Amino acid sequence: MPMSLTKLGPPEAGFIWSRLVLQSSELLRATSLGKAAVDDLVSACAECAHRLTDCHSTLARLSAYRLRVLDDWSRNGKRVTPLVHLEPVRPDAERFLYEAKNCLRDATAFLRYGFGLPVDEASSFGGLAKREKDAVKLLLPVVGEAHDLIRFLRSNQPWLSELIAMRNAVEHPGGRSGRLITDNFVFPANGQVSRPQWYRDQSPPSLLIEEAAELFGLLLMFCEELMAYVAKHHAASPHLRVTEDPAARGTELPRRFHIVFDVPSAPE
Repeated sequence: MPMSLTKLGPPEAGFIWSRLVLQSSELLRATSLGKAAVDDLVSACAECAHRLTDCHSTLARLSAYRLRVLDDWSRNGKRVTPLVHLEPVRPDAERFLYEAKNCLRDATAFLRYGFGLPVDEASSFGGLAKREKDAVKLLLPVVGEAHDLIRFLRSNQPWLSELIAMRNAVEHPGGRSGRLITDNFVFPANGQVSRPQWYRDQSPPSLLIEEAAELFGLLLMFCEELMAYVAKHHAASPHLRVTEDPAARGTELPRRFHIVFDVPSAPE
């Protein structure tokens, strides 16, 4: 029985569940994987969807806070007044990073059940894990150096490794990843507002809410693309093909990948 989006998450997060759970279920039905493996993969997709739904809710709170502060500040002649209520941004920043890193940890199940790799750490994706846990190094003997999945994982390592390092800076402050620093709104006398920022003490600052929104989009696309590679690898027929709707990238559209059947041409 198909799952109902209304039972899986809040309405505003429906596109997350559609893209990760329903879409993945459809892709996996066209594979040669057994029922147990498919069930495990769909469960892992649901875990990732839970994590990303929480990231989405956190972003919504931060975005509403930004709008409220900037609106109050603007309506009061760009002066700091008691009407400009500042709230701590660090708790939401830490929560976002916590759920984002755990989403990556949950996504390692795609490689465990899809390719038989012994990975269970978020760092497996960022090139930060030991050799026996590194996703790329473990995949090379399975699919080969020229495989698109290898290029896909390597191309995502820069932002994945920084995301993991930012969360590690919260979990282990002062360790190899340094410390995570968050700055709230700053209202200098010249009327130029400085928006909330975050950074590790080893890297330059960036806008907190804007970068978190970008990371959310990257995480969603990373998870669904990884599942698409699983479906391609285990296609039940050489005539079944996974296709992408490029217009769905970076949007809240409910579908991005589809299964199509290439009808063999008749011999002449």
